Amino acid sequence: MNKKIRILICIVCMLVLFCIVAGNSALAQDKLVMKVSGDGATVQGNDTAEKFKMFKYLTELYSDGGIEVKIFPEGTFGGSQEAVLAVRDGECHLFKQASNNFAVHAPSIWPFSFPYMFEDYSQVKELVSGPFGEKIQERVLKEAGVRVVGFPYSGWRVISNSVKPLKTLEDMKGLKIRVPKSAIYLETFKAWGSSPTPIGWNETFISLQQGVADGFDCPINAIGSFRFYEVQDYITNLKYLCLVSTDIINEQFWQDLSPKHKDAVQRALNESNEWVQGYVEWGVDKWSNVCKENGMEFYDLPPEEEARWKEAARAIWPKLYELADEAWVEEFLQAVEGNSK
Repeated sequence: MNKKIRILICIVCMLVLFCIVAGNSALAQDKLVMKVSGDGATVQGNDTAEKFKMFKYLTELYSDGGIEVKIFPEGTFGGSQEAVLAVRDGECHLFKQASNNFAVHAPSIWPFSFPYMFEDYSQVKELVSGPFGEKIQERVLKEAGVRVVGFPYSGWRVISNSVKPLKTLEDMKGLKIRVPKSAIYLETFKAWGSSPTPIGWNETFISLQQGVADGFDCPINAIGSFRFYEVQDYITNLKYLCLVSTDIINEQFWQDLSPKHKDAVQRALNESNEWVQGYVEWGVDKWSNVCKENGMEFYDLPPEEEARWKEAARAIWPKLYELADEAWVEEFLQAVEGNSK
């Protein structure tokens, strides 16, 4: 083979290689990158982390690879409240946040945290999947400038403490209970006769360890996975608060999605949220056993006793109307009860 032919072959090969690289680069540029985050988004075994793994897989599958989901650790876009603003401004596209925290930006969400609003998570799903869910969505968009596109399940909050079993409402008297910095939790635990103490989540373990607080309320999955059984002895199961979270998305990002991509994202969210409910319920059994194996005692309130707790907690609702006005709370409650009939 003479020199000219060899040179010609090299040139052809280089042109082919260039076309391949350029083609791949163009494909990469055409791919839409979606930035998502949430509390515990990259913590192994955390329900948010597992939900987003599923969401990433399904979104990329349903979009035929047209969307690439990138999952960022909690804190990447600032604290929990700053992250909401990051979604509003487009720095982050999708964020999962507990409804009681998001309600600071969207007051229409507060009723999700009112004590004894729901009897079962199925009521939440029925509420948000119908016409009233669209009404919530419209109000949130006006209030916070972001769109809520999902309400994932995070479990029921239980009460743990290191002093004594809580078998009656009277057993709560005088106990120092760590609560989030929220009027709802403060008023609820006051109504139950305890001394609620607002403490940040990051300081909760050491506060319980040092006796700053005797107990706290939290989903059982967090009690087990964060090893609170090392500083707590008793758990009382009650169904006063179904912890519902919110998936919020940047409105401009949402509107710019093609119909195919919008369908892919919403379908992936719906299915990953359905999946994570099963994951959370599986975790309740798992972490309950772990807590029991580490010496914690469990107590279930009988229906007649929990009715007393419910009556005391429901009595504080008028004090919470400054968070969400009475007319909206009444409309919200009617929608819950109407869907349950």
